[in-house]
Amino acid sequence: MVDFLKGLVLSAINYTESVYVESFPSIAQIDDDNLIIEVRTRVWLLTMSEAHKVWYGLIRKVLSVKSSSEVDADVLYSRIHTFFAMSVKQGQHMLATFDPKVITPPSNKVVLDPVTDYVGHVTSEVKIPLKNVKLEPGKYWITYNCTPFEIGNGLIAANISSAAILIRSPGGVSVVSDIDDTIKDSFVADKTELLLNTFCRPFKAVRGMSSLYNYWSQKYLAQFHYVSGSPWQLATVLNQDFLAKNRFPQGSIHLRTMYPPDFNALSSKELVDQFFDTVYGAISGKGNETSLKAT
Repeated sequence: MVDFLKGLVLSAINYTESVYVESFPSIAQIDDDNLIIEVRTRVWLLTMSEAHKVWYGLIRKVLSVKSSSEVDADVLYSRIHTFFAMSVKQGQHMLATFDPKVITPPSNKVVLDPVTDYVGHVTSEVKIPLKNVKLEPGKYWITYNCTPFEIGNGLIAANISSAAILIRSPGGVSVVSDIDDTIKDSFVADKTELLLNTFCRPFKAVRGMSSLYNYWSQKYLAQFHYVSGSPWQLATVLNQDFLAKNRFPQGSIHLRTMYPPDFNALSSKELVDQFFDTVYGAISGKGNETSLKAT
């Protein structure tokens, strides 16, 4: 056993690495003079060493036993590969680039402040003067991406993913929705089923919820904000493989960071506090947040 563990450690020394930057669907709001954007991104190194391949094989084997059937390798890998990521060094400088069709250059490029924290995350508030913002009527989205750079040496080559920012409509309807067991069958009460539904099986939507949310979106122009206790590593698959595929209205996503001291998922109440001038609905599978309130 000691030799086996030693082999895992030694094999982890030899790996190829790529820099990845993942930006998350986020929120913006308009005040008297500015478009205030909350940018949330993380830069990390995705590694797949021989040690990681061993752990991946072990995880697949254990989950196959729990599910009493062979686990789909592609589904499992798409869900867990980001958990093998290693954060880049703390203090990485980041450049955010917004859609130039919406934000007039050069205002669409902003150096984020602060720099990345010890796990590679950065959350930064960006203010863009409204005179530099071109929003079409009924359009409430801006796409953006972030790129790491070194002062004096320029941009760092990286695999960049884009994300969308929802511009909150003042005085509109905002729906803060739990994901698990509200719009997605997760079976949180059964830990084995929760594990399998999270990592091994195709995501399954709760019947009728996509139609309901789209009805609210069309009839009330509702904007949606999705909350889950799932870790941030699942943000992309939840957004692309669940929300998009099941045709849920596009919205911001708020997941657990899994790193102290910010271990807990963002609560519905914390999100609602941002919507002080709107009508909001907080929808939870626990059944304790289902009323529509006006503030």
